[in-house]
Amino acid sequence: MAKNRAVLGFLADVLKNLAFANFGLFGFGAVDKMVKGAALTTADVAFAVLGAVLFAFFNAVALWLLKDDE
Repeated sequence: MAKNRAVLGFLADVLKNLAFANFGLFGFGAVDKMVKGAALTTADVAFAVLGAVLFAFFNAVALWLLKDDE
């Protein structure tokens, strides 16, 4: 089955943008507290780790979509 490169390229771009959005959304609380010098809570660290994991996952899916099967 031939892949439609334009559609897959678009989906990969959307996933990459979603990865950065998740990383920023979940990591913002921890970064904000670190900049202000406040103590980090377990929830801040957990959300930052979740954001990093989702960032890696969405980028991996985007790369998988762009791989050449031929």
